[in-house]
Amino acid sequence: MSEKKNIVEVELIKDNIIISGETTLDEQINAIKKETPSNLIDIILLKIPKKNALAKKDIIQKISEQSKYGVRELQARYKELQEIKYSKIIEIDLTKESVLLYAEDDKFDIGEIKEIIKFNYGYILDTTKGIFQYDKLGKFHEILLKPIDIIFKTKDVNLGNIDCFTFYFGESRFRNLTLRQSLKALESKTLKISELGRDILKKYFDHQSSKEFFVTRKAKYILGWDNGWDLPITEDYKNITLITHTSIQELIYQNAKNIIKKYNEPEKKDIKRKLKKFIELTQTDPLKHAIIIGWSIASPFKLYFINKFQLFVLDYLCGLRETGKTHLALFYVVYFYNVHKNYFSESILNNKSHLEDYMASSTFPIFFSEFTKVYSHIIDVIKESCTGVSNMSKKLPDQLLKVNKPKTAAIMLDSNKPIVGIDNAMNTKMNFQNFDIEDKIDYDPNWVDLFNELKGESLYSFIYDFTKDWRDKDIDIFIDGIMEEYKEEYLQAQKEDSRLAKTFISIMFGIKLFEDVFDIVLEKKEIIDLLIIGRTYISNELLDSFQNYCMECIHYADDKRDYEYDLETALTADKPYSVANPLMNYPSYLKYGLTLNSKGKYIFTTTHLNGFNRSHRNYDYKLKEIYNLLKDSIEDKGLLQYNDKSKYSIDIKGVGKAIEIEESFIKIEIKNKLG
Repeated sequence: MSEKKNIVEVELIKDNIIISGETTLDEQINAIKKETPSNLIDIILLKIPKKNALAKKDIIQKISEQSKYGVRELQARYKELQEIKYSKIIEIDLTKESVLLYAEDDKFDIGEIKEIIKFNYGYILDTTKGIFQYDKLGKFHEILLKPIDIIFKTKDVNLGNIDCFTFYFGESRFRNLTLRQSLKALESKTLKISELGRDILKKYFDHQSSKEFFVTRKAKYILGWDNGWDLPITEDYKNITLITHTSIQELIYQNAKNIIKKYNEPEKKDIKRKLKKFIELTQTDPLKHAIIIGWSIASPFKLYFINKFQLFVLDYLCGLRETGKTHLALFYVVYFYNVHKNYFSESILNNKSHLEDYMASSTFPIFFSEFTKVYSHIIDVIKESCTGVSNMSKKLPDQLLKVNKPKTAAIMLDSNKPIVGIDNAMNTKMNFQNFDIEDKIDYDPNWVDLFNELKGESLYSFIYDFTKDWRDKDIDIFIDGIMEEYKEEYLQAQKEDSRLAKTFISIMFGIKLFEDVFDIVLEKKEIIDLLIIGRTYISNELLDSFQNYCMECIHYADDKRDYEYDLETALTADKPYSVANPLMNYPSYLKYGLTLNSKGKYIFTTTHLNGFNRSHRNYDYKLKEIYNLLKDSIEDKGLLQYNDKSKYSIDIKGVGKAIEIEESFIKIEIKNKLG
């Protein structure tokens, strides 16, 4: 009798009591049997007119005759119900039917009651219309005007084993919120909740989640690959839930819900055909193209490579505009996975908090484009993420505890000029590809059409279907095959650098997986040579710039000496004459020359450094910093010495911090220079 249409109403019409105008009271009472629940009896007792003592006595007598209750029991029950109705609630279990009668009397629409929960301040009514309170004074109060349906809970280990709830409020779905977050979310969707209302909701959540049959799921913190795919589409059958702690992480989770699409066989063949044609029409060097593909396809498996090799490199595309590098990065990193809807800008890259938040959102790669400068502390964050998995640590506004979540996303960068400030240690943790004048491409409308068609497809679905049942051991087997097939190239890379060999294997993994999935053969010959060249490009570029600057300083010193001599000669001549000043032809940043001292060495001081920084993209190098970078770039370390008057430095009289440079350093040939 939980629906309103089944709740009988008793009216006193003269001397005859009628129930709902359909059956007489006698007929209704006669329907009561000894095994009948008390709901109907309560309803009849509630509607006995309070001032009609004869009617009350007669009705109670007739109910007693038809039920297992005696007259005194029924009289006590009548009194009990009246006390509840008239604001004198005692500790009893209310029935759904009686509460609905009270609500109807008060013209209070609470909908159908799903559950009545007793608590300190009366009763919580969980209904189809929302959450209500029926207090000890017999009054109804609105708490929430939409129903709540708690689906499951999980324990967030990163927040100290706190219960998190996933629930519907009306049609809105909320995921993995702590109780504190749940209340805040509910307040954002309804009227401000009073302190009592918050207590009522706390009691409601505790009551529902304590039920024996209530579903509890296992928390997962890594969206993407972690010894198997953990994605929104795998949550239900794996009985897991992916925890997100910030709005950025939740956004990426929501994006990831739509990255898988089921294609039929004709659709698959058509997409593979278009992708093959797209690659054939791409004007970029096929080796560079293959490396971009290999890195991109391997990047979601970054955790595997970090665990196996302690390395997964940054991919860095650098060079001239109109070489197609940004479009290829967008295609294979952004649109291929469709988790991040676009590239990220310099403002995000240089915001440590936002950068780490995105890195902790998934194992899918992130692309940063069109930046001019990367701060040293950001380089440190990226460098650290290439060799291990550290945590993003952040205190959330509505939590008392810090959350820790692993930074798992691989990063691709592109820029028009090389990043300044990258040391040799960073060089070994990135794959650098230079795009110069030879890489410039022409506009091809057919290529553009294919680009736009394919970027709208769910290309990652093909990778997922191929690897959805994989675990780390399956990648082991796949890589064993690669190392066997490319043993010679791997050993060649090992001779150069063990990290280079590991980078080669991870990129070849991505290339071979791409080939197997899409039935497309990529150019692979001499990839190792291109990786070796890329490894030395940044350090060589700095070395080249520094050597050129030093040569300018030497020429400046020579011209200054000659000019001063010519000027003195002109002024002391019998007929003084004017002398052209060659120093006016030098750039404004060049104010100090370099000359050999008595020991046959050049002394490069902070005054020279100021000019070099202005010439080298206005970067603020420190003297010791550039000394270390240059020393990392040369084989003969004795060509440079550092003086800062410390115990372990050289001693140059009359000079503060300085670099002592051998004359032969200026003439070093740069090996493996690109272009």
